[in-house]
Amino acid sequence: MSLPAEDELSAASLAADCAAEGIAAPGQLLVFDEIDSTNAELLRRLSAAGALHKADGSLSAAGTEMHRLVAAAAFQTAGRGRVGRTFYSPAGSGIYFSFVYVPDGCVRDPAAYTVPAAVGVCRAVEALFGVQAQIKWVNDVYVRGRKVCGILTEGFASPRTGMVEAVVVGIGINIRQDPSLPAELAQRAGGILADGSASPVTRSRLLARCLAEIFRLLDAGGSAGTEGESGRSCIPAIGEYRSRSLLIGKTLTVSAIAGDSGSRYNALATGISDDAGLCVRLADGSVRILRSGEVTLHFSRNS
Repeated sequence: MSLPAEDELSAASLAADCAAEGIAAPGQLLVFDEIDSTNAELLRRLSAAGALHKADGSLSAAGTEMHRLVAAAAFQTAGRGRVGRTFYSPAGSGIYFSFVYVPDGCVRDPAAYTVPAAVGVCRAVEALFGVQAQIKWVNDVYVRGRKVCGILTEGFASPRTGMVEAVVVGIGINIRQDPSLPAELAQRAGGILADGSASPVTRSRLLARCLAEIFRLLDAGGSAGTEGESGRSCIPAIGEYRSRSLLIGKTLTVSAIAGDSGSRYNALATGISDDAGLCVRLADGSVRILRSGEVTLHFSRNS
């Protein structure tokens, strides 16, 4: 079942919902009926924007203009996921959006922005739909044991200096499960709504609430963070990210290199580190902290 025709996504509806959420200076709002990829669109605009920072590290005019720029679409023809995968983005079943965040100074760890993004989506989904949302390390949100949201965070490096000056965070949310999903995706993907349920909110309102929650976390926590015990950046909302983990206490198959079956091993997920690494214990009792790779749960509905 598609979303109702009255759930029209437009720049005007999104601006009104952002204002209702109290988002301070959300930036320019770009809304497309169809686009290749909202992440790709924002990266193109960043490439054309010029220097984002002044010599003292503060935002330039271009940086101020690009900060919190939002692109949203009802349909993506070439949505992107992690490790070069395609993110399936059908029309009529969800909302796909990206935003630019330009902190003062350079970005030390672009991937760290995935944490407040995932937590913000969970908060928005729970507040608006009344369902429990959990996080599957590192970038997926699950409802009722099925993936309903994927997040892709990309750093933007200055062509002049090579320094990462901004991040683009892309978020795709399935409000309903699309019946045309490929079989391999349908096994683990789902929608926020149960089959046949009427949506209590529009896509515009969901998007605005997600932005509000994410921006609050980023603004309150500091965009670059502070140094943690491992020497890596501490991350806004890492405590809530940890408490929402779908994996802790469960047995996993770990693929140290995404898509490489030869790198797989079994482990028990024991926690999330302060810099968002997944802590696992192997059969021999040794402990590892994963910074990359993929994990699969040992039961099909959450795999």
